[in-house]
This record gives sequence, C-alpha cells and structure tokens, in this order.
Amino acid sequence: MPRAPLLVSVLLLVAFATEAKAGGTADKLFEEGLDDMRAGRYDTGCPKLAESYRQDPLPGAVFTLAECEWRWGKIKSAVTHYKDYLTAYDDMPLKEKAEQKKRAAVAKQQLSDLEPMVPTLTVKLAKGTPANASVKLDGEPIEANGTPIPVDPGEHRLTLVVPGRPSHQETEVVTRSEKRQVVLTLPVEKPRAPDDDDDDDDDDDGGQVKLEVDREAVRIAAIVISAVSAAAGIVSVVTGGITIKHKQTIEDNCTGLACNEEGLEAADDSKITGTVSTVGLVVGAAGLATAVALWVVYAVTDETPARTERNHVGVALRPDGLGIQW
Repeated sequence: MPRAPLLVSVLLLVAFATEAKAGGTADKLFEEGLDDMRAGRYDTGCPKLAESYRQDPLPGAVFTLAECEWRWGKIKSAVTHYKDYLTAYDDMPLKEKAEQKKRAAVAKQQLSDLEPMVPTLTVKLAKGTPANASVKLDGEPIEANGTPIPVDPGEHRLTLVVPGRPSHQETEVVTRSEKRQVVLTLPVEKPRAPDDDDDDDDDDDGGQVKLEVDREAVRIAAIVISAVSAAAGIVSVVTGGITIKHKQTIEDNCTGLACNEEGLEAADDSKITGTVSTVGLVVGAAGLATAVALWVVYAVTDETPARTERNHVGVALRPDGLGIQW
C-alpha cells in the first residue's frame, strides 16, 4: 500500500474540514464521514464523504474522499477523485494554489503509486450474440467492445440483456493490478414443454390435471349397466336350466348316436339355449365389473368442478357388448 507522510495527511485532513459551509447538510455529512474515516469505518465514512462532495463540490472534499477510498481499497475510485482534485487545483487562483500546494503534491504521488494497481475488466460478446444485446457492469451500461475498463478490486456483476429473453448474469472477482478478460455467452434457450401454457388451475394442483366427471351421467350409466348385467345373469340362469332339462330329455330318448324325434328336437334346442346361457353369463359378468367401476368413480369424484372442460361418461354398445364411453 502506498505511504504518504502520516503527519502531513492528518494536518491536511483537519484543514480540509474548514472548507465546508458551516451549518449545511454537506458540512454535516463531511464531518461525520471524516470521523468514520479516522476510526477506520470506511464503509460508512466514504459514502458520506461522497454525498457531501456531490452536494457541495469543494476541492478539499474530493481530496478527502480520495484519501478515504484508497484506504478502503477502492483504488480505481481513489485515482478518479485524485484526478478530479488536480483538475480543480489547476483552475485555482495563484493564492489558493499556494495554499493547496501540499495537497497537490500528495495527490500526484498517490496517482503515481496507485494507477499501476488499478485492475481492468475487458468484456467481449461471444460470436452469435444478437446485435441488439446490451451489457451492464454493476448496473451501469458499458460498451462490450474489448476496451479495458478500470474497476475497483473486488466483486463485480456483469449483466447481458437481450430484448425478449431472460437476462444473463455473471459475477467476476478481480484483484489489484489484474487484467481480467471476460467473454459473455448467452445461454441456449431451453425448448418449451408442450404443457408450459396450461392454465393456472393445473399449476395450483402441483402439475396434475384434474378433469371434471359428470357424476349424474356416471350414476345413470352405473344403474343401467347394473340392470343389464342383472338381466343377462337371469337369462343365463334360466337358459342354463332349460339346457340342463334338454340334456335330461336327450339321455332319455337317445341310445349311443341313435335318437328318436323327441331326442333330436331336444338336442337342437339345447345348442341354442346353451349358447344363450353362455353369452348371458359373459355379458352379465362384464356388466357387473363395469357397474362396479362406475360406482367407484361416482363415489370418489368431487362434486366441485375442477375445470371448465367436462368429460362425460356414458354407455356405448360395442360389438363385444356394453362398455363405458368417455
């Protein structure tokens, strides 16, 4: 760290305090900032001195601000304000210059010591970056054209902005005298999922889609299918009994492969009633399973609509029997 004669710095800082206008806000901020700086509280003292200088841009105020900043480690900011002081010094009348001679000497020595330590960030954009892209450094727009930008040592935030796309941020940490080069690359956009535009109701349910079921239709379908299943079961039982009776007649009127007329008639009828009994049994069993499923759906379905679109449940006649139609 560059060293200035400690006694000279202290005397100069005391003298600078008298330049502020008595009783003003800038004067109060200057005094508070100077006290914080002397106590080593640079994180509070330097901002107060900066605000004092903004309100009342006196040469002594900017010199004191520069002294605070280099002690705080903000050497780029200190260099900038030492230069501001020397610019103001060059415009002073001869008498005031003579009074400020020691200050000017300290400022020039500090610039000589500090300027080589100022780090830089060189920012470029990767190939393929849209032409309308813009870059911000710590929230301030910059030109990302490869020109080194002096910065204070420490952490800095780079933001790449392209209209219509989410901004991309990177954090860079630079040290004293470092010459950091950064190439900003815009991340590849992820393809949107087909359900990204689903309505808000889906999002509120953790991504699960709830469809409303017409409970009344389910109830009616369950009743109808239950009745059909019961009827088919009855038909199966009745025709099954008739088939058994026909088989008894066949046994009584047939010997081996020879049957009389009554036996032959009973054999033909038994084929028909046996087929009807089998079909009735299958339809009844399928209907019973379908009816049970519908009653379960009816029991667990919420009466409150979950979506404006409604899925209806009905009964459909298919080639293989009755079924549920959504």
